[in-house]
Amino acid sequence: MRTVFITVDLQNDFIDHQLISPKANLLIQKINQAIEIADDLSWDIIHCRTKIKKKSTDWLPHWQKNHSPKCIENTSGFDFPDALHVYAKHKFFYKKYYDIFEDKKLERYLKQKKVTDIII
Repeated sequence: MRTVFITVDLQNDFIDHQLISPKANLLIQKINQAIEIADDLSWDIIHCRTKIKKKSTDWLPHWQKNHSPKCIENTSGFDFPDALHVYAKHKFFYKKYYDIFEDKKLERYLKQKKVTDIII
């Protein structure tokens, strides 16, 4: 049995939102605890993030409607929150919309590693 722990969209553009619940500092604290547990259990830790090209207009529909793109690469909104425990040994995958499997690289990685359990 091989397990991976996956975080999704832990990016400043989402975490800094005023309506997020629980509040960002508590959320990050709990996720950091989960990352440390996953690391202690020798699980692979994967971070999936939304990545929008700077000159793209192919945004999520509600961003198009409001003319407010998020998660534009190489901006602070795209970045992880400073307090999040992210290490070079973690794996990183990117998506443009909602589905973490839209880019087949993640699926191939999971198959290659013979992953049987995914914790998101």
